[in-house]
Amino acid sequence: VESADPARGRRGEEPGFRQRVRADLQALRPDEYVEFPEGLPAWQLGIIREVAEDLGLWSASVWGCFVGHCREFAECARESLLEIGVEDQLEFPELSQTQSKVVHLLAGDMGLYAHTDRDRCVTVHNLGGWAEDVRRALSRLPVGECATFRPGLTELQQEVVRAVAAQFGHWVREDMCSGALEVFNLAAFAEQVREQLAQLEPGEHHDFPPALSPEQRRVVHAVAAELGLDTHSHEEGNACVLTVAHLRDFRAQACEIMEKLAPGGAHSFGEGLTIVQCKVVHQ
Repeated sequence: VESADPARGRRGEEPGFRQRVRADLQALRPDEYVEFPEGLPAWQLGIIREVAEDLGLWSASVWGCFVGHCREFAECARESLLEIGVEDQLEFPELSQTQSKVVHLLAGDMGLYAHTDRDRCVTVHNLGGWAEDVRRALSRLPVGECATFRPGLTELQQEVVRAVAAQFGHWVREDMCSGALEVFNLAAFAEQVREQLAQLEPGEHHDFPPALSPEQRRVVHAVAAELGLDTHSHEEGNACVLTVAHLRDFRAQACEIMEKLAPGGAHSFGEGLTIVQCKVVHQ
């Protein structure tokens, strides 16, 4: 039986792939671009870059491969970005979509941070490698883990953390007590929690299993707080159960009752209150 030869098979595919790439890139008009998906083998990326170079186009390989009919702009933009000093910034006003993508790709490759406002103005900041440090830390964040960024970050630094976290699909919350930013590699879990809690009707509650990790518990508490729900952790045997309850109406009623109490007066809420309702009353 003749064994398969991957290299031979690749060589057989190369002419057809090269022809298709050339046709796609030749069709680009000035200020147009095409993006090739992530996961292409190295030989295909090599062909794309070779054909782009041959046609005088500009290319960048970040999360796939970008090729644009914008070489002159890209070269000028790179020269401008090289001149940004530490703690300084540079604005590119009213860029086209292609030009905006180019600036973002260049900035990322150079360890700079870029963002676009509503007027299509791209601002690039030189944070002295800080943005790249954030990207490196969050790219290595294991599933289920949390990275904490110190309190006192500037608005720009907070924006960088949130933007980079979004690129990796992480979930971000601000600790309202310390002001620190916490980034969790738990975006899917956070979305699942949000969907579960958003369905709670007034008076209903949901118990989360004891197997939650400390980071997952923090996510539950944060999402519950965003939705205006109450949380309570209590022991059941040797397990710690986290309960989230929709008690806004109950809280309002309890507050109204207690506000109307005369000095020295009392009110019995009766039997059957849940643990979370008892907590609300005592608060």
